[in-house]
Amino acid sequence: MENKFIDIVEYEGVKEIILNDEHSLNSLSENLSRELLAEINSAEADPDVRVLVISGRGKLFCSGGNLKEFLAAGDQIAVSIDRLIEEVYNPLASCIRNLSKPVLSAINGSVIGAGVGLALCADVVYASEEASFTLPFVPRMGLVPDFGSSWLLPRLLGGSKAAAMILTGESMTAAEAEKAGMIWKVVAKNELSSVVREAAIKLSKLPPEAVALAKQALNAAQTNSFDEQLELEQELQVACFRGREVQEGISAFAERREPNFSEL
Repeated sequence: MENKFIDIVEYEGVKEIILNDEHSLNSLSENLSRELLAEINSAEADPDVRVLVISGRGKLFCSGGNLKEFLAAGDQIAVSIDRLIEEVYNPLASCIRNLSKPVLSAINGSVIGAGVGLALCADVVYASEEASFTLPFVPRMGLVPDFGSSWLLPRLLGGSKAAAMILTGESMTAAEAEKAGMIWKVVAKNELSSVVREAAIKLSKLPPEAVALAKQALNAAQTNSFDEQLELEQELQVACFRGREVQEGISAFAERREPNFSEL
């Protein structure tokens, strides 16, 4: 089925999903979110896709939840939101976060509400110098952050800054986000696409099994004790040494050449 709210571009082992619903400023409507989830699941299952990029077209990267869609539920709004989060938002956030392949987000403009969670679920976040991040849930809507924001922000910013951002609803500029460690890098707006493309192509040449295991270790570190993480590192390192990728890495080192993981 043809997508109506997102565009797909593929190049050199990279799949880029572009949010493209100008009418709603790339809001996370149910239809857009379902298209996004389907394409990400497809990327996970496709061995030819080694890197996923999520970007946006237009003035905003993502304007968050679609309020008009929420209000259309009338007095069943709470029931409708519960279903949407259970069936779409939570699976989508979890899918991005747990993808075995590198995920980059390219933030072209403002990010609001649930869009912040969408952006930060990526492994590496690039942002245009004109981008900003805003969580209006508490002060403007009487709501709590969703799409993983309340989990991500304390880990990226620390408890105090995360609380301030969530409770005040004040925007954080891309430069402030980079300085605080919330995102990886700020680039000029006219360079964002080329910078992310170059980074994605480089990542696509990495050994995929090692990438998947490294991501597994990073995710587990969020809840593991230090000793538990040491045990996991041991388990994963042994798994690596039993695989083909480390053989290529060792051969390349011995032969003083760049390793070639593309055909493994």
